Amino acid sequence: MSTRRSSRAASKAVNYNDDKEVDETATAPEPPKRRQRSQSPAQQKKKAAAAERERERSPAQQKEEEEEHKSSTKADHEEKKEVAAEHEEQKTSEKQLEQQSQQEEKSAESKETSDSSSKSQHSAEDQDIIDRFWDEVNMDADELDEWLQTDESKQVGWSHDGEGESVGHKSGRTIVQILRKGKDNVTDDEIAHMRKVHSYLARHMAQGHRLKPENVEDSKWRKSLKNWGVDPVEGGSSIAKS
Repeated sequence: MSTRRSSRAASKAVNYNDDKEVDETATAPEPPKRRQRSQSPAQQKKKAAAAERERERSPAQQKEEEEEHKSSTKADHEEKKEVAAEHEEQKTSEKQLEQQSQQEEKSAESKETSDSSSKSQHSAEDQDIIDRFWDEVNMDADELDEWLQTDESKQVGWSHDGEGESVGHKSGRTIVQILRKGKDNVTDDEIAHMRKVHSYLARHMAQGHRLKPENVEDSKWRKSLKNWGVDPVEGGSSIAKS
């Protein structure tokens, strides 16, 4: 009895060990494969219709589509060329404006240098005459020019033999030119005429003391002075105050 139980126990132990060994050497089961998502009948039908249309396109339609593609590509290319040309034109315009601005600046600098040089070329004596002239003449260019057009201006003063225009009237025209040029642009000849004007005004102003104040307004003395750029009844002249 005891021998049978031992034999059964041993047999169970062997069977258990064999089952254990089988379990340890068994491979793990493979994971289930993912099923591909199937398309719905509507999607399949749509895809089939698109494929059918692609097959049914005629050579003419294919050629037309190719031409449209080429035309579109060409239009894009032309548009890019136009944009590039416009950009280049703008750059050129900006460059020209910059060059023009630089030229104007150089011209202005050159003029300033020329004016400064012209000023520095005058002697101290000439500069004194220029300053005296602008202090003594109290009529501006337009006012004097308008006066010289009147008969009163043309009828006063004396003339050289054979000349119809008086010395004072001719001097007045030169004074107008000087006033319009400005004191910084006068020539040597104009400085010589300024000296002549100063001498005449100094002599002629002294004669005014002989006149009564009520007779000055319409006097030949005043009219002659106006031909030389000075109105004695108006202010603003340094020589008229002396």
